[in-house]
Amino acid sequence: MKYSARNPLYSILLLSSFLFLLISCDKNNPPVPVPEPANFIKVSADYTHSLALEKNGKIWAWGNNDHGQLGDGTFSNTNFPVSIDSGYIEITTGSLTAFLNGIIVNSFFSLAIKSDGSLWAWGTNQEGQLGNGTHEDQSTLVFIGLDYSSISAGGAHTLAVKTDGTLWAWGLNYYGQLGDGTTVNKNSPVLIGDGFISVSAGSGHSFALKSDGTLWAWGKNGFGLLGDGTDDEHVSPFKIGSGFTAVSTSGGHSMALKTDGTLWTWGSNLSGVLGDGTTDYKNTPVMIGSGYSNISAGTRHSLAVKTDGTLWAWGDNSSNELGDGTDLDRHIPVKIGSGYSTVSAGSFHSLAVKIDGTLWAWGSNTYGVLGDGTSSNRSFPVQISVH
Repeated sequence: MKYSARNPLYSILLLSSFLFLLISCDKNNPPVPVPEPANFIKVSADYTHSLALEKNGKIWAWGNNDHGQLGDGTFSNTNFPVSIDSGYIEITTGSLTAFLNGIIVNSFFSLAIKSDGSLWAWGTNQEGQLGNGTHEDQSTLVFIGLDYSSISAGGAHTLAVKTDGTLWAWGLNYYGQLGDGTTVNKNSPVLIGDGFISVSAGSGHSFALKSDGTLWAWGKNGFGLLGDGTDDEHVSPFKIGSGFTAVSTSGGHSMALKTDGTLWTWGSNLSGVLGDGTTDYKNTPVMIGSGYSNISAGTRHSLAVKTDGTLWAWGDNSSNELGDGTDLDRHIPVKIGSGYSTVSAGSFHSLAVKIDGTLWAWGSNTYGVLGDGTSSNRSFPVQISVH
């Protein structure tokens, strides 16, 4: 039998062939699923690893994992983000490599708070910095306690505020950075004081904000790190000033915001990390500028976001950690881009979240800390995908 375009059987055969090809195409080339858009709200960068938190409470981690600091149950490094757990509202990372009392201290750890106020920790525990009463490293999240609202991981110590405003500390106490009046290490939380709302832990020192806007400091004080006009160490909290809303510190310098949006810095000023146009250290806070809403002090560089969403960076840039496309140090803030909401300055790399919830990274990529699947440094911010 011959088939023609006017023959009904021809039309049926043509339609059948089309349907067969369509079904075959679907089997061999299924539709590519559209990835769920990322919606990040917080980041934490440190020397060897990085954390990011999504609005849905999911934690992502990447970078070096030799002490279990990624929390995925392994000790394997990864140069792209891996999902750890969900249900969280706060994250923090800490790191320290130092020689103290004849002992090498290598500390790389993480902590997070769940929406129910429970505190969890993982990674290095050599100095009791996890707070679970032991000195054993943990490659998975371990429960520390309840009713926490703010946390900060330092070099090898931890600061935390509970919902009732009480301040707690634990871990390495070589310089009195716990603030309990001693220099004895603690492997479980000890009460320091009350009336606090937030904390920032450095390598060997600590800062905390009270609900009345007063800023308190203690611990190591080299190069005027505590901002009290001296280089004397303090083993208990003492007041630095009033009218503050945020504080961020690192190994050698500190940053703070006041209620009027002015930015203040103090401490070591190597590579111009204070942003005042000099390289001279300051032992009292100096004003850098105004209109800021988010700050982060890295080991050798500083990041800040203004209320208009512009991102600014200054300090050491030898590893491209400023993100301005160069490796030149900057002694005053330089504009990096627009549309940002929050930042985190690590030792040699930087992380940021934009207003649209996208995740960005730049700087040194040792251990894969940028999370872009490579080990290549980035001199400009690059978007990081997790889905």
